[in-house]
Amino acid sequence: MLVGLVTNAVSDQSRWPGWLGWLQQNAWFSFVVLGGAMVGLTVLLAALSETRTPLPPQSPRQPEDESGPAGAAPVLRSLPRDTTAFTDRDAELEALVRSARTSQETGEVLPVHVIDGMPGVGKTTFAVHAGHVLSERFPDGQLFVNLNGHTPGRRPVQATEALASLLAAAGVPTQQIPVGDDVGAVTEARAAMWRSRLAGMKALLILDNAASYRQLEPLLPGGSGCLVLVTSRKRLAAHEEVVLPVEALPPDHAVDLFVRLSGRSADVLDRGVLEELVGLCGCLPLGVSLLAARLRHHPSWTAEDLQERFVAARDRLGELRAGERAVAATFDLSYRDLEPERQRFFRLLGLHPGTDLDAYVGAALGSVSVSVARQQLDGL
Repeated sequence: MLVGLVTNAVSDQSRWPGWLGWLQQNAWFSFVVLGGAMVGLTVLLAALSETRTPLPPQSPRQPEDESGPAGAAPVLRSLPRDTTAFTDRDAELEALVRSARTSQETGEVLPVHVIDGMPGVGKTTFAVHAGHVLSERFPDGQLFVNLNGHTPGRRPVQATEALASLLAAAGVPTQQIPVGDDVGAVTEARAAMWRSRLAGMKALLILDNAASYRQLEPLLPGGSGCLVLVTSRKRLAAHEEVVLPVEALPPDHAVDLFVRLSGRSADVLDRGVLEELVGLCGCLPLGVSLLAARLRHHPSWTAEDLQERFVAARDRLGELRAGERAVAATFDLSYRDLEPERQRFFRLLGLHPGTDLDAYVGAALGSVSVSVARQQLDGL
């Protein structure tokens, strides 16, 4: 446009009227004036665009979810499948349900419930079954974490690793989970995020196979509405916990469990033979289930055949095996976790000809004082 005006201004064929004639006589000056005016308008428009109030950014739309409002926290369900072979834990289950119900009705903080007992006694089975029974009381989620405290071929899960898994399961994006070189600081940051995530929720958390209280302490929710069930072979000490010891089955219930898992009718099985079989494996649910599995997998065997084979076996622990499950492996891990002095004391106890012993017998076998023997027996 400026080029056109200048070209018209320097033309001799036309004359502009009035004050425009002066611009025509000073054509190049008019070019400079018009160019400066154009630059000024450009600067003015740029300044006006910067001072204009920006529109607020639109928040991203939440994906539609028919199960709840947009942005609602996911309801977590990670409990293992409940077992059909659950047997004779009515007293322990009633005590746990009563404790949880009383705390909820009175508004008190739900204590940590520690389910402890020897290997193969059915701690995990009891905890999972209890979790399914109590699931309606904790509608915001039921979570299960195996801490691998005594798992063959696997090291115990560190608290920071377990927290990462729990946060991911609770819907925290991976890039938002704290990381760093300082393991202690990372564990504290993840634990704080985990407690914040469960704040105000009614959730149930099962921490299975714990090796120590230090391993599970960062995983405990901070709110009063969450119930934590811990299974461990060790008596984990904490002032607020409720201990639920799980013992071996009574002989008649062990026999019922064997019949149920063997796939045979009770009418074709000699109950006296079954009582001897379950007695030989200490009425431990794991041992009973493995013996019953052997009978189920050999249709041509009778209960008498299994009894004869098991009694004649020189390595009875070796006979209690089905696939990758074995009683010997569970006890071997517990033995390895003992201190050398306690391992030696345990081996010397095997010299006792009877089935019952006390601190005095242990002191004589281990050549130690009665007080030391009592400490060793308590540790075992």
